[in-house]
Amino acid sequence: MFVVHEDLLCANSLFFRQELQPERKDIAGDCSICLVNLERGLQELTFCKLCGKNFHFDCIENLKRQAAGHPVSCPLCRHEWSDRRLSQCKEFLEINPKDFGKYYEWLYKGCITHTQSLKEQDNEGKTWFSSVLRTLQLGADIQDEKFYDTIMEAAVETAFSKLHIDNECLLATFESIEFGDPLEKILADVTVHLMVWCGNWNDWPSWTFFNSDFLGYMMIRVLKDHPLRLKYAQKAANKEERV
Repeated sequence: MFVVHEDLLCANSLFFRQELQPERKDIAGDCSICLVNLERGLQELTFCKLCGKNFHFDCIENLKRQAAGHPVSCPLCRHEWSDRRLSQCKEFLEINPKDFGKYYEWLYKGCITHTQSLKEQDNEGKTWFSSVLRTLQLGADIQDEKFYDTIMEAAVETAFSKLHIDNECLLATFESIEFGDPLEKILADVTVHLMVWCGNWNDWPSWTFFNSDFLGYMMIRVLKDHPLRLKYAQKAANKEERV
């Protein structure tokens, strides 16, 4: 069981926002009570459970004190204000607890700790790579683009600088995945990022090593689902210029 602040969990994850706060509107604009900008992280926020409009928590508390025990209405929809429960327990059977543990660590620490040393050994590299794919799949499932992009960028850099993940590892992983598994899309995404990070695609070793199924699937994913992220290519180019 994980104990997580609900607003933190819903801040970037569309999945959790839809599950836990489906009626809440996007946090934008000013608080209708004090007319001060609503900005997550600076002041605690709350929202009307009926209309979904956001307010500063302190502003609502001030209204309650002024009401001296009488019911308080939402400043916008005018329905009686209903406080959110301080805690709730919800089970997500589709989420692997071990993978969510990494997301939990990232939410509260801003990083993910490696549980094993990163040695340049094939078996450890493949184990690490499989773990990264599962973490990326979690990011895709919970629809947290910030988490997904952060893990992708760190994973690609680590793969090159410490583990030297090569096309043999990629192909072996592809062949171990069942057809139609969502990890196929994630693997194709990782492969493209690795190649872009490499900077010079001609330096990518042994193109002929990939079988036609892998190449075909990867190109389909690139054309249909993958908006090529030029920031990685630009970063690679900038690194080459500084050398």
